[in-house]
Amino acid sequence: MDNPEREMRHLNARLHRLAEEKSNLQLIIRLIERLNTGQDLDEMVHQMLTSVVETIGGTDISIHYWIGEELHLASFLADDTKVSTITDPLVAQVAQSRTFLEQSTTPGHVKLHDGVIPGPWHWAFPLLVGEELIGVVKIENLQINSASLRQHLPIFFDHLALTLANRIRDHIRQRIQEALRCKTAELDRFFHQSLDLLCIADLQGYFRKLNPAWEETLGYSLIDLEGQSFLDFVHPDDLAATKEALDTLSRQLPVIHFVNRYRHKDGGERWIEWRARSEGELIYAAARDITQRMEMESNLLSRKRQFDELTSRIPVGVYTFRMCADESMSFDYVSDRFCHMLQRSREQIMQDANATFAPVHPEDLPEFIAANREARLTLNPFRWEGRFLIHNQVRWMLIESSGRRENNGDSIWEGVISDVTERHLFEEKLRQAKEAAEAGNRAKGEFLAAMSHEIRTPMNVVLGMAELLLETDLNPHQHHFAQTMHRSGKALLGVINDVLDFSRIESGHFQLAQEPFSPRRVLEDTVDLMRMAAEEKGLTMTEWSAPQIPESVLGDDNRVRQILINLLGNAIKFTTSGQIEVLLTPSPDTPDSLQFSVRDTGIGIAPEQLGQIFERFMQADTGITRRFGGTGLGLTISRRLVEMMGGTIRVESQLGAGSTFHFTLPVRTAQATVSPVVADTNSPTPNATRLNILLAEDVEENRILFEAYLQNTPHRLVMVTDGVEAVDQVLQEWFDVVIMDVQMPRMDGYTAIRQIRKWEQENGHPPLPIVTLSAHAMEGEVERCHQAGGTLYLTKPIGKKKLLSTLQDIPKRPQPDPLSC
Repeated sequence: MDNPEREMRHLNARLHRLAEEKSNLQLIIRLIERLNTGQDLDEMVHQMLTSVVETIGGTDISIHYWIGEELHLASFLADDTKVSTITDPLVAQVAQSRTFLEQSTTPGHVKLHDGVIPGPWHWAFPLLVGEELIGVVKIENLQINSASLRQHLPIFFDHLALTLANRIRDHIRQRIQEALRCKTAELDRFFHQSLDLLCIADLQGYFRKLNPAWEETLGYSLIDLEGQSFLDFVHPDDLAATKEALDTLSRQLPVIHFVNRYRHKDGGERWIEWRARSEGELIYAAARDITQRMEMESNLLSRKRQFDELTSRIPVGVYTFRMCADESMSFDYVSDRFCHMLQRSREQIMQDANATFAPVHPEDLPEFIAANREARLTLNPFRWEGRFLIHNQVRWMLIESSGRRENNGDSIWEGVISDVTERHLFEEKLRQAKEAAEAGNRAKGEFLAAMSHEIRTPMNVVLGMAELLLETDLNPHQHHFAQTMHRSGKALLGVINDVLDFSRIESGHFQLAQEPFSPRRVLEDTVDLMRMAAEEKGLTMTEWSAPQIPESVLGDDNRVRQILINLLGNAIKFTTSGQIEVLLTPSPDTPDSLQFSVRDTGIGIAPEQLGQIFERFMQADTGITRRFGGTGLGLTISRRLVEMMGGTIRVESQLGAGSTFHFTLPVRTAQATVSPVVADTNSPTPNATRLNILLAEDVEENRILFEAYLQNTPHRLVMVTDGVEAVDQVLQEWFDVVIMDVQMPRMDGYTAIRQIRKWEQENGHPPLPIVTLSAHAMEGEVERCHQAGGTLYLTKPIGKKKLLSTLQDIPKRPQPDPLSC
């Protein structure tokens, strides 16, 4: 030995290293053996790593784990403080390299475990299951001074990593199995509790698994269904479609909203709607029993067909129209007739509601839009009538509907549309006919006015001259001739008056006055007027009024008097001997009415003729006209007047035993304001006021007649022949009164009156009394007189007594005061 002492030291050092290495290996073996304990994974890892730290030594040692996303979600290692993130630099490098790494506390100094550099150090090693990285374990602040221990520790860490990875894998497997068991149990509960029909089948057409809902739907138990071919339960008519759906699933394509029918155990059928997809050889499907819905749809379809058939039979178009809150609009329903009326298809109408109303006539469109806007805002019933232009033809349409508001703000309008073109055409024809009739009435009125004027003008002369002739000294024969002439003229005037009255009534221009009058006085005056004619035939005429008759009622006394005169005139005409009675009593049949009765002992009326006597131009016997004369209008006019006053007229008669006419009038009482009757005289009073009179009359005979009337009176008469001369004369000379004929050449009387009134107003003259004189006697002449500025209105023929009485009353009358005389 060269140096035994040095060799000894070397041997001792080697023995010391071997002992240290043995001790470290034994430590490693004990640590590895501890890895096989069956304690909790988290606790095992914690104890093992703690033992390593205690064995190795170090200061401020801490342990961190990083585990993959799946493990972390499985709640491996519940202590969140031990969980690092992959953002740790050392952990990230280990995860990437999948090898054990150490890191010096000196920043950036990393060295593999085969070297020895003073610490402390951070160690990290991967957790691998095969090639799969499932985590990283990091130990911080390790202080290892033993090179041998430092060299053998990686062996432990390899075993530790392998054991830990296996345990983690087993833990994950257990967690997954438990989760799968829970999920399976959850799905099984859902499968059995679902009201829908859940099904697992195969592409060969067999039921694999069904939920209990199938038992209630088809009536079979699950034992009877599972394992059976579902095609055996499909309705024969739906087999082809079901096989086609199965073929679609075999091509791994989904089947959605497929509907077929299945046979129920009771022999009925159920409608099933399917939603299915395939995975490999299995079919996963959810279905629903829609039998009730299909029955409802069938009923609705049937009702719709009935409704469509009904709407096709009615002569209007039916629709449901929606006005949306955003002001858009659409049709929910239109009938066939609606489409036919507008000459558009149902598809066109449903697609574009605005285009449906495009044919509205441009002139009617603003009104149509305004009516729609008002209906939408107020929800009032909609009604519009106007024109549509359909294929360049004008059609009148009437649209009516009622609306209701929905929760979303839309308004729903249900209504009808009617083609009223024919009605408008009829109304247009009716309007034209009405205008033609009115033109005819006007022409008839003008004709009657002209005839009245042409007849009354000479009648005024005939009656006036006869009246003057009767005032002269005549022998008996001459007096009889003059009386006959005067009586015949008055009869002719009565015919003219009847025709004019009837014409006014027929044209609707006849108006009734509503003035207070005494019914008893009208009766007495009329009987007094007609008594002389009755006594001339040797008849007795009496009158009687019941005590309870009111003193004053509202009505038209002149028309009541006219009715009485007609009835009394007929009674006198058709009675040759006996008497005539006139009665005024309360109506026995009608409350608050008066009844006038005229009873005679004349020729009577046959029963078969009673229904005709009130018809126009009719008399009881055609021979009566030849025997007694008359127009046959008197009773017709009387009936019309009575009906216009709200009453009734009837007759009781027996052939050869006389007749009784009754007419009733409703009573409307009024305060007694009836003026006393002023008796007429044949000549002016001796102290009559002398008047300066201007007469404007174009007919010479009438001028001669008026001049004769005013002979032997204090009045002065100046005569002109037309309106122009009348105006000139008034401007040149002062007159107390002007008698103005209304129909004259060059200038008519009304025009002359207006010019005179204008001149008076411009020059500050008081209004001159002007009496208008007309032979027209038509309705409206009094109003025309008033509008022109006339004071009084007289109708030709006018007698001497009437003329002198009117002139005598002129100074007492306020001016102007147009009245009818």
